[in-house]
Amino acid sequence: MSGKKKEILSYFDNMSLFMVGVLFVLFPIFFLSTTTDAFVLTKQLILISLTSLALLIYGIRTLIDGKLRLRTSPFDVPVILLLLISLASAILSVNKYDALIAFAPLLFVGFLYFVIINTVRSQKQLLFLLSTLTLGAVLAALLTIFSFLKLYPLPFTYTHVQYFTTFGSQLDQALYFALVLPIAGYFGYGYINSANSGKKAETSFAAATPAEDRKKPSGMMGIFGIAFLVIAVALGLTVYWLLTSQHPLILPYATGLQTAFAAISQSGNVFKSLLLGSGFGTFINDFSQFKPASYNANQALWALTFFRSSSFALELMATTGLLGIVTFGFLIYRIVR
Repeated sequence: MSGKKKEILSYFDNMSLFMVGVLFVLFPIFFLSTTTDAFVLTKQLILISLTSLALLIYGIRTLIDGKLRLRTSPFDVPVILLLLISLASAILSVNKYDALIAFAPLLFVGFLYFVIINTVRSQKQLLFLLSTLTLGAVLAALLTIFSFLKLYPLPFTYTHVQYFTTFGSQLDQALYFALVLPIAGYFGYGYINSANSGKKAETSFAAATPAEDRKKPSGMMGIFGIAFLVIAVALGLTVYWLLTSQHPLILPYATGLQTAFAAISQSGNVFKSLLLGSGFGTFINDFSQFKPASYNANQALWALTFFRSSSFALELMATTGLLGIVTFGFLIYRIVR
């Protein structure tokens, strides 16, 4: 391969990574009040748009290269199986169109995974993506901290409340911060270790080692340490709100469990429902149809309709059946392993 061709391919790789990085930065903070759903729908739109661009750039790179080079990872099989099962459940669902619409963001998450696996080829590129992921969380965390202090940097009047969140839900925000926090903490902890090791080495070998050859901790790792502190403070504030003034409205676990088992065992086509559920993303139909009669006796919840189950696992069982929940368990097993 000629040097110029390598440069062109490297340019397209970097462009694809840049699109993913922009997505990671904008995803937690992007919202539009002009849409029917200011938070979820807009995040889905930016996910689909930027993932499509990254995938298009990768496709152009493949055409220039003249070869389709696919890299593998331990998560390929469970991810592909989960996508296929979710698609099959959506196609066979009674509420097919709503299920396919709900499946679209999941499909593009799969495309995003494919782009990342086949584009990231060095530690530097991986660090860039993790940096953008952390940066997006930091920006959302700063908005949370400023709101708590009653400082409102955004010009929109509807954001000038102390518990405003760009996620639309304090619970969703807490989950996002909790997922990103270990990444920032890992690199921040590495910075502290590097700094301590550097001090010891400098004390022991200062006389024998030229100053320019002594290893210094990376400034990037220090930035991760600061990011860890910012995200941790915002996560603490979010949890505080969840425990005090902003109690999350969650379907009782018993109701979610009963609804899930009823959805896969009491429909017209029992075999199909047992294996593939009622259709990906259609839990509201399962809740309306299969919620137990005792739910109506709950004075606080009887008038409410839930679009999500008590947990993602129970929702997945109801909407994608046994195949979906087993595949999801397989994916978690691969991650833990």
